[in-house]
Amino acid sequence: MNREQYYTIGKYVQTHVRMIAQDTENFDAESLCGGCAIAAVLTHRILEQLNTKSVVVETQYESEHGNEPCYHCWCETSRYVIDPTAIQFNHRQTRSWPDVVVLPRKDYYKLEMFPRERITLRGRDALNDITLWYVYQNPNHYKEKLDNVVSRGVKFFRKYYN
Repeated sequence: MNREQYYTIGKYVQTHVRMIAQDTENFDAESLCGGCAIAAVLTHRILEQLNTKSVVVETQYESEHGNEPCYHCWCETSRYVIDPTAIQFNHRQTRSWPDVVVLPRKDYYKLEMFPRERITLRGRDALNDITLWYVYQNPNHYKEKLDNVVSRGVKFFRKYYN
């Protein structure tokens, strides 16, 4: 797959995560803050069904305010990071992010989205940790909705990408 295809999948995921947020009002539909784990798992599941190896990545870092730790998730392939919810970090940038961030892995890790001092979990470790997140940010809470989004997305993308 190429960058444009990953972007299209990321945009599809972003649209559906935003719909979940609007329907449930459990996290912010505009910034998508609170929806990153849902988006990362959705992206991963779609890519895996399209025969593209990927992993979910979770990072934990200290909050700017020093209270509780902050978390963020995204999906990675061997070459790219697909992050449909990176727009929540616009306030930290001098210019706006694209609506879906798709970058080579090395370039993504250079971004100033979160501090360099962080704990990063990958694959099964990240997925296990996400299950401990607040229930409305946990992808397992939306299993039926996510199954439907994955099924429809995979049917659509198979027509164009395989």
